[in-house]
Amino acid sequence: MLSTKCPNACIRACHLPAWQKAEEDVKSLLKEKLLPALQRASLKAERARIHNVIGQISGE
Repeated sequence: MLSTKCPNACIRACHLPAWQKAEEDVKSLLKEKLLPALQRASLKAERARIHNVIGQISGE
């Protein structure tokens, strides 16, 4: 079991497809050339968080 942000959140291997989709969505948004720098930084941080969660799920 893995927690992220919310201490009550439980993330398991069955949630992996949803996290992978979220990672794809963030990558797609980051391809936008006119994205403001602050939003780009926020998306990069979120991508790193998602990547970390996926790594931990995969390592279960």
